[in-house]
Amino acid sequence: MKKNLYIAFGFLFFLYGCAQKKKEQTMNILTTTQRIDYLKKNIQRYNYEPLYQIETETNFSYQVLVNDFPVYTHFGPYGSMKFNINSSIFQSGKQKLEIKVYPRYINKTDQKEFLDSKGYFKLQMTQTAWRKDGGGLEEPKTILEYELPKENKHTGWTIDYSKLKSFTDSLSFEAEVPYTLQGWTNGEVFKKEDSLQLKAQVAAFYKDIREAFENDEENYLSTKYLEANKEWYQSEYFPDDLIQRLQDGSHVKEKYKKRYFPLENYKLSIYGDGRVLCLETISGENKGNSALGYTYENENREGIRFLDLYLYRPKGSSQFQIIR
Repeated sequence: MKKNLYIAFGFLFFLYGCAQKKKEQTMNILTTTQRIDYLKKNIQRYNYEPLYQIETETNFSYQVLVNDFPVYTHFGPYGSMKFNINSSIFQSGKQKLEIKVYPRYINKTDQKEFLDSKGYFKLQMTQTAWRKDGGGLEEPKTILEYELPKENKHTGWTIDYSKLKSFTDSLSFEAEVPYTLQGWTNGEVFKKEDSLQLKAQVAAFYKDIREAFENDEENYLSTKYLEANKEWYQSEYFPDDLIQRLQDGSHVKEKYKKRYFPLENYKLSIYGDGRVLCLETISGENKGNSALGYTYENENREGIRFLDLYLYRPKGSSQFQIIR
């Protein structure tokens, strides 16, 4: 019996070792020190570092997109939130803002079929900046305010929200940022007719990343997310000490038991003007969230977390890369 167990464990370690070798052959896995050095050298500092934020107030489900990228998605009974949007602003100039509103939830899993006349959605966009004396953020100034219109802006007719299953509105705003991000601008434009093949390829990528998280392959994961993190850190002006903590793991103060959701019940979504792919859960209380998620718990707390995993494929390349 013991001999069979030793053989079984040996076989498992052999498979794990083969998987590791395969990963090492297909990419250069960087150490923590190498990643930190790379990021510190490539994150620029500026005299003025503006930060753009959006705050919502609503009892609807909704999605907010900046330059055709989802900066926040919420399906559930409570939707008010405040979030940063700099990582979707690549450079100064005119930016696109899209608001998609959906029926509200009665509870965690049951959603109404239609919007209703008593529902509301308000949005405020502000600009602030980090004070150079370390005193936190400047007093924000309002860039844009929005609430659901009463009339159709094209026809002038009154909008009866109780007869709509969704509502979409498009706006624009001006942003001034000191940095320039490449993002997915050099990415291949994907075709909807290739969705089935793309869905399978993206699912395989998600499966690899999920397994890496389960096996605590920190260097592999941090290397895969390196360029996405570089643009995130740059767009929000992360200081060197924060970059250090995020990369070496010292920002984690508590240990949790994690249980990852199975990769199922998802759809392929395309963003970034056709250049960005992701998998999103299509129903239930996790609807609209990343298909890569887990429950966590310890003696102090428990909850659910979803991990961003947005992919693009640089022109001329056959491999997906994580961009957000």
